[in-house]
This record gives sequence, structure tokens and C-alpha cells, in this order.
Amino acid sequence: MQLNLTRFLFIFIFWFSFFGKISAQTAPVDSAKKLQEVTVKGYYSQQPLIRSTAAVSLLDSNTLRNQNPASLVGALNTIAGVRMEERSPGSYRLSLRGSLLRSPFGIRDVKIYLDDFPLTDAGGNTYLNLLDFNSLGSIEIYKGPDGSTFGANTGGVVLINPKPVQQNETEIGLSAGYYGLLSQHAHFQRTLKNYQFSISEAYQRSDGYRQNSAMDRKFIQTTQRWQYSSKANLHALIFYSDLNYQSPGGLTLSQFAENPKLARQPTKTLPGAVEQQAAIYNKTIFAGLSNSYQLNKNLKHVLAVFGSYTDFRNPFITNYEKRYENTFGLRTFLDYTKLVHNNRINTQIGLESSQTGSEIRNFDNNKGTPTAIQAFDNLKASQTFAFAKINIDLSKKLLIELASSLNFYRYNYESLAP
Repeated sequence: MQLNLTRFLFIFIFWFSFFGKISAQTAPVDSAKKLQEVTVKGYYSQQPLIRSTAAVSLLDSNTLRNQNPASLVGALNTIAGVRMEERSPGSYRLSLRGSLLRSPFGIRDVKIYLDDFPLTDAGGNTYLNLLDFNSLGSIEIYKGPDGSTFGANTGGVVLINPKPVQQNETEIGLSAGYYGLLSQHAHFQRTLKNYQFSISEAYQRSDGYRQNSAMDRKFIQTTQRWQYSSKANLHALIFYSDLNYQSPGGLTLSQFAENPKLARQPTKTLPGAVEQQAAIYNKTIFAGLSNSYQLNKNLKHVLAVFGSYTDFRNPFITNYEKRYENTFGLRTFLDYTKLVHNNRINTQIGLESSQTGSEIRNFDNNKGTPTAIQAFDNLKASQTFAFAKINIDLSKKLLIELASSLNFYRYNYESLAP
């Protein structure tokens, strides 16, 4: 009896352990974590990045946080086909697919939007260095002409989205580094019943590695959004930036070998960068207001107006330039979306128009002081384009997109002196 009981226990333990192992092996614990879907806005509506028909790259908030907050260069240079340079602190050049070959100075031939509003003026110039890195939420980069819905551009389109206002939040940051770098920022946002707003403030300075390469920027920005009815909302964005940075200039090979920290040296015929106090001073205020109205369940109308004023001064080796620029414009479009069986049709038709007037005054430069008149010119650039775009999603298996635009450009030039 005792022997039978021992055999029974042995068989039971063996059976339980064997089949228990089989059961554990056939139903393992799932340790995989589902990644959050990455979406891009593309100005009109959000869609999964993996299903976008455009050559688009996305820098989300997590990616931006992992980069140097003192400059955009490191973040943008992580993207294939994009090259950003900073010749001196605060002086940017941006190239998408080689656009710098035609525009070696500043940022040109790349259309840049800040939220719903074009940051690029009617002449194709963009002061991207006015923005503070910490005020940005995400950056979308469309390499090549993106379906013509942003006008005729040679390099591509950059869509910059401010930090989204989704919850009450207060953020304060301070960082410091070599060569006198100091960066401070503060961000405050609140969400009410039908109203959201945010205020961002930042200050950044540095002495620079080279002579005459210091930089100083003061920045403040606010975004406001009011849902004044169940079908409509009003959105506003305003920023002011006071930027100045010095220009060290180039060196010969022998000068670089002697001391790479030197600024451009004087020659027999021209003074140097330090003596002429070569620098750029840029004070700009930018404002935009957009209204979105849902006409019915399928049709939406968006109207955005924007404007800016820039006081630009540039003492250089051979001259002292003063430039006063004002830009204003509008962008409007109709957005139609309809679901037919399992197929989704989305189309937009719209118009964008802007105008930039520039008063350019050039003087002789006497050690950082404007003296005799060299030339006075008035320039006016205007651009208008109409666009249409249709996106057809067939059962979430095939995506067809067609787009076209009609562009008009006009330039007026008036010479007042000499």
C-alpha cells in the first residue's frame, strides 16, 4: 500500500511538471511594447508618417529635447538630405537637397511656416535665427516641392509647430557652457473650458570662440486659441525677437595656422572686422491670426492673415546697411473630406498671397558708425499662388495624391540715391 502511494505521488509530480512546462512554453508572456504611432500634420490634417506620400522627416519633441538647446544645427543635421550651418553663433544657413548652391547667404529658397503662418517673406528670405529652440514643439521637413501646395520652391518646406497646449504646465530652464554661453527660458501654458494660451520667454548669449563672434538674443512669444462655437475656433500667434550677433569673417590659411581665434584681419586697402565692428542687429515683430470654421460635416474653411516688421542693421567691412522691412499677407483654403464606403477622399483648394516692402539704406562705415550715403533703394516683392490638392485613400491599401499650383511673382525696384 505504501509502495503504491509512493508510485502515485511520483507519477503525479512528473506529469504536472512535464505538462506544466509545455503549457508555459506554448503561452509565453508577451513582453513586446507597442510603439506610439508617429503622425505628421502637413499643414492640413494629421496622418501617419508611414503612409505619407511626401518625402517627409519629423523631429518630434522627444528628439528635440535630446539635442543642444542653444542651437538648431545639431537637430536638423540628423536628417538625411538636410544641411544646416552656423558660421558664427546665431548666423544660420539651411540647405535642403543642395539649395545652398543657388543661395549661399542666409536662408533662401526654403519655405518655412510657423504654425499656420508663413515665416518666409515674399522675397524668399527667412530669419529662422529669430526663434528660440525651447519654444518649438516639433519640426516637419518636406524635401523637394511638396505637391505644390506651398508654392514654387526649389529646396523644400519646413513646418514648425510650437509646443501644443494640452494641459496646465509651467517650465523654467537654465543652462551654461563654454565661451560665455548662457541660455535661460520659461514657458507657461493654461487650458480653460474653451480657451488655451501659452507664453514663452527666452534669453541667450555667448562670447563665441573667435574674436568678434558674440551673440545676444531676447525672445518672447504667445499663442492663443479660442473655440468660440462648436464649429469654429480662432488662433493667434505673436512673437518679438531682438537678436544681434557679431561677424568674425574669414581667415587666410597662414592666419588660421597662426591663431584660429582671430577675426578677419585688416589688409592694405580694407580694415578688419573688429575695427569696423562687423555685426548684425535684427529686431522683428511677427503676428498671425487664423480662423477655422466647419461649414458642415464634410467642408471646412480656413482663413489666416499675417504680418511682420523688421528693423535690420548690418555694419560690414565696406559699408553700413540699414534695412526696414514690412510683410503682410493671407492664406485661405477650403478643405473637403468625405468617406465613400471604405474609401476616403480629401481635397483642398486655396490661395496664398504676400507682399514685402524693403527700404534699403547703405552708408560708408567708419568703425561702426554710418557716414556718407552710398545708395538708397526701395524694393517691393509680391507673390501669389493658387493651389489644389486631392488625396484618395482606397480601403487603406492604396494612397493616391495629386497637386498643382499657379504662381505669380512681381518685383518693383526704385533707386533713390545716388
